[in-house]
Amino acid sequence: MRKQKGFTFWSLTFTVGMIAIVALLTMKLFPAYAEFFAVKKAINRMASAGNLSSMEKNEIQRAFDRSQGIDDIHSVQPKDLQITRNSSGETVVTADYEVVIPLVANVSALLKFHASTEDSPAGKSLP
Repeated sequence: MRKQKGFTFWSLTFTVGMIAIVALLTMKLFPAYAEFFAVKKAINRMASAGNLSSMEKNEIQRAFDRSQGIDDIHSVQPKDLQITRNSSGETVVTADYEVVIPLVANVSALLKFHASTEDSPAGKSLP
């Protein structure tokens, strides 16, 4: 008697279920990560403009507001930006925020994001 090969009904069901769960997570989480990369791009664009240190707080917020409209950013508002100066006197713009994404029933995913001009190559000055 030859041994049968291949998926059983249960292994096929399990595999399809796992693929469905991964697809659901990807579809639910991708927009939040896409928005984070847009926030990061907007902050880096302001840093690479080179005049961040000479700008007032409201000018920085207005510049972010323009980027917000272009890049379709909804989770971070201009007033949510932390604008500080580091020890070398450079202006640092930081956006720390959380996004809660409902998955199924009472299960949600909490994503914490941090974008800053200190983390970007454009925000660092050469020695």
